[in-house]
Parts: sequence; structure tokens; C-alpha cells
Amino acid sequence: RKRQKTKDVVQPLKVTLEQMYNGATKKMAITRQVIDKKRGIQECGECNGRGVKVEVMRMGPMIQQMQSQCGACGGNGKSFKTK
Repeated sequence: RKRQKTKDVVQPLKVTLEQMYNGATKKMAITRQVIDKKRGIQECGECNGRGVKVEVMRMGPMIQQMQSQCGACGGNGKSFKTK
């Protein structure tokens, strides 16, 4: 199973032309949110992990199905806690 790639981090960094030419190295600290391994990823109970809810409406002899984004999970289908 391939590990999911995170979003790129863009951080402005002040360097001189001389530092770039000479190949100077700079250190920076990055903090990021990671998934809490104790709780893990949980499927939404409202939409069963699909991200959408299907509502069936009966109007006389006709049946209408409406598909809408799940309000509980915001359309993701899964939820997780971050550290």
C-alpha cells in the first residue's frame, strides 16, 4: 500500500545571491499535524463512510431520491483526530 503524500510546505526564506551561488544550507523547524494512532481513522456513522446521504422522498405514486453531502463529516466519509 502506497503512503499518501502530504501537501507541499511553502516557507519564504531570505537568502542573498552570494549564498545561493555558494550553495549555503539553512535549517528550519516544521510542525505538522499527524493522525493519532490510538484512535485511528474512523468511518462516519451517518453516511457509512461514503461522504453522501441519499434521501428517499415519496410524492404520491412517484419516488424521488436526493443525494446530498453528509453534514456530519463534511463529505469526507472518514474522521480522525490529530496530535
